[in-house]
Amino acid sequence: MGATRHLKNYTQEACTRALGEGFSVGVPGAIRPDTDQITMPHRVQEVKENDQIIGYNIDALYLPQSDEWDRYVEMIKQSPGQRLAGFPFSVIWPRMYSGKKYQIITVAGEMLLATVDDSREFMSEGLEWKTKTGNKSKNVVAAWKEYWQR
Repeated sequence: MGATRHLKNYTQEACTRALGEGFSVGVPGAIRPDTDQITMPHRVQEVKENDQIIGYNIDALYLPQSDEWDRYVEMIKQSPGQRLAGFPFSVIWPRMYSGKKYQIITVAGEMLLATVDDSREFMSEGLEWKTKTGNKSKNVVAAWKEYWQR
């Protein structure tokens, strides 16, 4: 993160705008700012002086994603429900995936929530993506991005 934009009076709109422009946000006061309406991934950290909270820093989080994530998101926006060219895919698996949720984009142009299923990692199936609609093999997943969990 680069520079910090200090807000005298916190508003979610001003905070969202600053985070979107690449700034972190500094907010004075002992009351934690309500960031529920900010949809971009972020974290709120206390700023203390002599064990007393004097303010908060709000930083944007940049979640891990596969190399082609942005390209496939644009393809889905432009042509919803269209099958994606490129099957079979061979996207590299995320690192340190235990306990994390991901959004995946499948060959069918679907965006699904998933976790990595490693229960059959050493069998012929190998690692798979576990979704509500069943497991998906690596070959049908065009891209993935870690899902921001509040």
